[in-house]
Amino acid sequence: MGMVSYQNQLIQAAINKKLWMKPLGMAGRWPIWYLRTKESYRNSNPRIMIASGFHGEEKAGPLALLNWIETFDPSLYTKVDLSFLPVANPIAFHKGQRYNDKKQKSNQGFCHPESGDPLSDEGVILLKNAQLLKSAARDGFLSLHEDVAAYLGDLSAGTYYVYSYEHTKAPTEFALAIRDELGKFFKTRLDDQDIRSDSTWTTEMKHNADSLKAVDGIIFKHCDGGFDDWLYHEGSRCIVAETPGNYPLAKRIEAHMAVINKFIELSRSK
Repeated sequence: MGMVSYQNQLIQAAINKKLWMKPLGMAGRWPIWYLRTKESYRNSNPRIMIASGFHGEEKAGPLALLNWIETFDPSLYTKVDLSFLPVANPIAFHKGQRYNDKKQKSNQGFCHPESGDPLSDEGVILLKNAQLLKSAARDGFLSLHEDVAAYLGDLSAGTYYVYSYEHTKAPTEFALAIRDELGKFFKTRLDDQDIRSDSTWTTEMKHNADSLKAVDGIIFKHCDGGFDDWLYHEGSRCIVAETPGNYPLAKRIEAHMAVINKFIELSRSK
């Protein structure tokens, strides 16, 4: 699916579910859409934001988020304030490539300037809306990703893991529950594996590199300057779910939808 079909379905879903929707800015010919369940939030409700599509070849996240929006129960509105960033990198998503046409790193440069990674054009748009996005993710942020490249070599077959950005000394039960939700769909929890071993990661994830080792399916507080890392430093709890890109697309979409539901369930019960 390219952006034409995706955007048409997203707009129709927003109409059907009575979502508030606005473009944050234009990435080439495509808007970066932001949606939420109501225009004004209630301070008593948890505020969480769910995002996908930072890397354009990772299709399952945006498709799962679209499917979830099309089918979710609007009664959630009374329990939690939800925001969505369905495709953060629309040029790349439309073309099925990792980055935009300038080959800019789409999920770097939001913080940790010492890493030397500049913001992409999409990143500039997101940070122009920093106050809106920080408010939307005040109580939690979930980002849907996939390990679609051969980052893990043969280990990538069925391997799942999460990045946990939490203001604690170790991953909490919240992060472990998201990891375990992925485990219902895939067979291998990444453990005791240094994902720096593949050269693809050496320039994109060079800051705080010692944290790149997965332990029992969790990579904890990897400060790489990404959007999730930035929101974490702004005070939010951030979780990144990674599904194995070599699995059938329908299975990956199903897994991401389950993770969305689990993240909301855990946020509502805080």
